[in-house]
Amino acid sequence: MSKNWLRIVLVILIAVAAFGFGRWFLFSETALYDEISRSPVPGTNLELVLYKDEKHLSRYRILADGNRASELRMLGGLGDITSATSVERKGQSVILSWSSQSGREFVEIDLTDCLILHDSNGSGSPTRIENCHRTE
Repeated sequence: MSKNWLRIVLVILIAVAAFGFGRWFLFSETALYDEISRSPVPGTNLELVLYKDEKHLSRYRILADGNRASELRMLGGLGDITSATSVERKGQSVILSWSSQSGREFVEIDLTDCLILHDSNGSGSPTRIENCHRTE
């Protein structure tokens, strides 16, 4: 009886572990993307993470204190990022930009209202960044 009980427990543990890993892998948007770089947003608890997807398109996500604070967004066209991050202050905003084979890629972040204002893809209206705060 104890051998059967141990087998049942072992099968259940393996099934739970496999389900957990499979769920993480399938639902993690960035699981199949290559991380290109991480750039801190000056004066905040934010970090911008650049990814390259399977078609070599650039995507990005904002993290706050290491946790997801924005959805994964398209940044730019084909080609690799060819420069380090450039940071420019513009009033209450910060613009992070990079050179790429297809031109200049950028993300503009409003530090007062914690919004992604614009990006080089022109994707959508301003988007709120969750759990954002200034550190200066």
